Amino acid sequence: MKELICSTDKTLIQCKSECFECKYHIRDRRITERRKKIGFRFLERREDFDRRKTNQKSSNFFTNFIHKEAVRLRKNQGLLAIIIIVFNFLNLGDYIFTTKALAAGLTEINPVMNSLLATNPTLALAFKLISGSVVSFLMWRFRKNRKMIVLSLSVFFCYIILNFYHIFNAIFIY
Repeated sequence: MKELICSTDKTLIQCKSECFECKYHIRDRRITERRKKIGFRFLERREDFDRRKTNQKSSNFFTNFIHKEAVRLRKNQGLLAIIIIVFNFLNLGDYIFTTKALAAGLTEINPVMNSLLATNPTLALAFKLISGSVVSFLMWRFRKNRKMIVLSLSVFFCYIILNFYHIFNAIFIY
């Protein structure tokens, strides 16, 4: 039987008798099974974007720029979708420029792509497109996480630099 508590004087004195018809007798909720369960509940509701201002400003321009853009991309998901689409086009451009450079006699530095291009260029294209699609899916799936947006922007800027490198080589070398 559950413990009953008298609630007449707001001191919650334990009842001596069992009078169920008395309106001042309530069940003691402090000793119920709910309190005896051991479990973990993650109550954090924030999604890695802390709105509180901190005094820890980085002196690095790139870090400050990436953090501001991550906050902006979290709010504007259409812009993030455009970045993901452009990332896929840059990925395809990287493959096209790489095949042109290999035809001109240059070598591939990436060992995975080098072995795939040596065996079958179509297999290399499929690997490039599938890996780009997986990365795009992960970018979109975890778009509310600041660290994922920062990582996505870093990969995006690396692909931009890589494509500029390929364009520079296409103009001056082959």
